[in-house]
Amino acid sequence: MTNSDSTALEDPHSEPASPSTQSRAQALNRLREVENERLGEEYIIRKRLMWLGIVVGAAVGMTVGYMGTLITIVDAGVGNFGFDFYRPNFIDGFLRVITAYIIAGGFVGGGLSYVLFTTRSEAASLIRWLIVGVSYALATPLLIGFLLPVTFLLFADIVNGLRPGLWLSAFVETLLGSFLDGYIFMVKILAAGWIGTVLFLVLMAATYTFSQRVPLPENLTRNIPSPAIYSAIAAVIAILPLLILAFGPFSLTTSFTSFITGENL
Repeated sequence: MTNSDSTALEDPHSEPASPSTQSRAQALNRLREVENERLGEEYIIRKRLMWLGIVVGAAVGMTVGYMGTLITIVDAGVGNFGFDFYRPNFIDGFLRVITAYIIAGGFVGGGLSYVLFTTRSEAASLIRWLIVGVSYALATPLLIGFLLPVTFLLFADIVNGLRPGLWLSAFVETLLGSFLDGYIFMVKILAAGWIGTVLFLVLMAATYTFSQRVPLPENLTRNIPSPAIYSAIAAVIAILPLLILAFGPFSLTTSFTSFITGENL
């Protein structure tokens, strides 16, 4: 049989040895679609963690700020004869500068979450959670200390009648001094920063885990997205220690402050 005869006997409907250009293009398009879907899901997770970090970080920042106020009271008076520890005035001594605590905690918490948790696998990394914890413990008191003088200028000095002609010079002078104030404040209330970071990590990890594994009832998520509900619950829990210290038994506040300062109050 000649070569021409064997060629003529070949099945004209047999599959080609390699895929066609069109099938390769379809496979590549499908791979791109799958990858885009995966990246979209990862970006959603990243944004949810960022907003969770902002909300929880701000709430914990308020607690850190209040603990810092307690430490400051002890540091300022413990060396004086006859010093009696007291609880700060919640309205004038805390709420007036609460903006510094909220901005500092929210900025640090949200920023760390957005930078370090870019994918689902990174959100499950213990090393990254430890980095977040150490960074939050140091950065939040530092930023609070930086913002407090400016916040006090805006919501205390100016409100209480500082002459408009002095506003600019006072702001520049306060801002320049804030860099050193932030470092000093961070060192002074470092114990509060570490306690705050434990609370931050526990609430962040628990809320993220529950949001991925425990769906909320449909009647709750009909009008409000489930991530917002989880974040709100975590924020309320984060504020509970602040409310206990501010309005709970004074003996408990005294004992806690004595513990974190090492002073016999």
